[in-house]
Amino acid sequence: MNTCCFIDSTVFSKVTFKSIDKLFLGILANVFAILEHVNYSHIQLMFDNKYDVAYGLKK
Repeated sequence: MNTCCFIDSTVFSKVTFKSIDKLFLGILANVFAILEHVNYSHIQLMFDNKYDVAYGLKK
């Protein structure tokens, strides 16, 4: 048996998701996707270095 598959099956075999957990994860994933779209298309939301900050202040 492959080690990766063994670890995957032993670790995640005990994890159970209730329907509310799935709903929360779905909402969280969609909010993240919307923020990523805004970040790449409209407004820069993340500043990694001084050049990004200078660009953000210029706009």
